[in-house]
Amino acid sequence: MSDSIASLRHSIASATELQSVVRTMKAMAASGIGQYEHAVRSLDTYYDTVQLGLRACLAQQPLMHYTAAMP
Repeated sequence: MSDSIASLRHSIASATELQSVVRTMKAMAASGIGQYEHAVRSLDTYYDTVQLGLRACLAQQPLMHYTAAMP
C-alpha cells in the first residue's frame, strides 16, 4: 500500500512540475510574440521608406522610351 501511495505522490509531483514547465513556456511564448509583432511593424516602416526613396529617385530621372526590337 505504501508503494502505491508513494507512486501516486510521485505522479502528482511530476504532474505539478509539468504544469509549472508548461506555464513558464506559455509565458515565454507570449513575451516573444510582442517582439515578433514589433519586428513586423518595423518591416512595414522599412518598406514605406524604401518605396518613398525609390519614388524620389525615379522622379529625378528623365523619362526614357524603350521600344521592343521588331523581328
